[in-house]
Amino acid sequence: MTTTPQKKLTKPIPELRQELLVDKDTLRIAKALKMKIEDYVELVLDYVQNPEKEPELYLATDEELREVGHEPEDTENVARQLARAFEESHQEYLRNADVAEVGAAKADHGKKLSGEPAHSEPIKSKNDLFGSQD
Repeated sequence: MTTTPQKKLTKPIPELRQELLVDKDTLRIAKALKMKIEDYVELVLDYVQNPEKEPELYLATDEELREVGHEPEDTENVARQLARAFEESHQEYLRNADVAEVGAAKADHGKKLSGEPAHSEPIKSKNDLFGSQD
């Protein structure tokens, strides 16, 4: 197994902590995990400071879940939840991409809405959309 060089943090940990504590996505994730925001932020910072650390994962059996009062989900329900989460994430990505496109090329966006192609030349690479990243 090869290791990749560790990237250096661009900000001090206290500054990252403050940013994470007010970040709406961090708060949403902490709520979804039923964790206090402070505890979740400290967990994130622990992984940031220790990139070689592997996340803990415990797979409980259905019987173990029932013993502690949790009814396990059936496979179809889990699949539906994952598909719904993927679709929501994909729709958010499309909304964000559309906003970026409108800001970058309003004239082309108007053509798209009219049914005409937005680009006169075929797109061959990301540089065709975003220009050179030099």
